[in-house]
Amino acid sequence: MAVRAHPSNPNDVRSFEPADAPACDDKRTSRFALGTTPAGYTAQSRGHAVALAYAHLLEARREQAEPVPPPRKTVLLKYVCRTNTGTYELVDRGAVTGTPTFAGSTPGRFAGLRLTAGALLDELMLGPAAGSAWQKARNCDVYEALRDFAESEQLVGEPLRAINDLVSRALLLRAGLDVRPDELPHWTSGNEA
Repeated sequence: MAVRAHPSNPNDVRSFEPADAPACDDKRTSRFALGTTPAGYTAQSRGHAVALAYAHLLEARREQAEPVPPPRKTVLLKYVCRTNTGTYELVDRGAVTGTPTFAGSTPGRFAGLRLTAGALLDELMLGPAAGSAWQKARNCDVYEALRDFAESEQLVGEPLRAINDLVSRALLLRAGLDVRPDELPHWTSGNEA
């Protein structure tokens, strides 16, 4: 077993590096069940010496552990705008990438939703308890519903911007991302009414 001097007492050679301790012949006991602690002090008990050695080894394992970056999620956003001709179009708004702070429930496949426009948006905003839009409506279906709703209501100005922002934030939240309004990518164009 390799010995090393204790940092506070260079003359103390009873200390040891736990990783260098040889295995015991008795397989029922621990190689660290010694009369001294890894720091070289007299152990209160063999169990105490084992606990201190394990604590030292665990810290070494922790220092060697490879950190895993938190999962990142990217959500592509759209924006419904009104053109100079009075039509409503979906345009790319940008993407939001972040670390989810909530469990996400982004749907995968189209589930045959019968809702459109305002009804689909209502169900999405009411959440999972209200029906299937929260769990099943794909983002592209939600944005199409938003476009249809904006066109049917002839939304312009602040209501159009606010509903765009709120729907995008709902989709981000559904993906597990909590995004404030000022963190959304801004879409601006000279042709929005």
